[in-house]
Amino acid sequence: MEKKEGPANEYVNFLERIRKRLGEKACSDELVRKRYNAAVLIPLIPRMGEWRILFEVRSDNVSRHPGQIGFPGGSIEEGEVAIDAAVRELEEELGIGREDIEILGKLGRVESITGAVVEAYVCSIDGGKEPLPDGNEVREIFEVPLERILKEGLKESVMYEHFSLAEDFPVGFLPGGRWERSYEIPLYYFIHEKWLIWGLTARILKCFADSLV
Repeated sequence: MEKKEGPANEYVNFLERIRKRLGEKACSDELVRKRYNAAVLIPLIPRMGEWRILFEVRSDNVSRHPGQIGFPGGSIEEGEVAIDAAVRELEEELGIGREDIEILGKLGRVESITGAVVEAYVCSIDGGKEPLPDGNEVREIFEVPLERILKEGLKESVMYEHFSLAEDFPVGFLPGGRWERSYEIPLYYFIHEKWLIWGLTARILKCFADSLV
């Protein structure tokens, strides 16, 4: 006659099953926006005895952040390392190749609220090499004296992020029948002539400026 397992054995077997499944499959359900990896270069260019930082105004034709101000860079392609992606984008956007620049080092990693994980590097551009923007990706370029950024610093404000529940959520089970949350996120900006540098670009710029003072 086959011996049946008692409650104690069933209890042990159930725990062993959980232990095995946890070892085989870890849960990955992060409450973040869909992430993508990108890389940028902060280009320093010598002009009339001073160093300036080169910025781009993105074309209206690009899929991400059209019309926004940023540094040369973009998404990291499969099998590509971050610095190679940044240099590739620099050449595609501004016609400046690896032979025209000197990589000065890695600034660090910055994550945007939209899910971009950006590796930022700093480079200097040969003073004899003029950028030639690709109109499909870059509307215009401009330069800001580095000394002015270091002297004035970036101004600080806040961005508000608000969360609320969809209409089909059963809010009637919640205390008060509703749920909302709002958060303040530090927001940096810098104004140069007609251009407003803000968002992720300003955060990267602030990191760079802070590293020099």
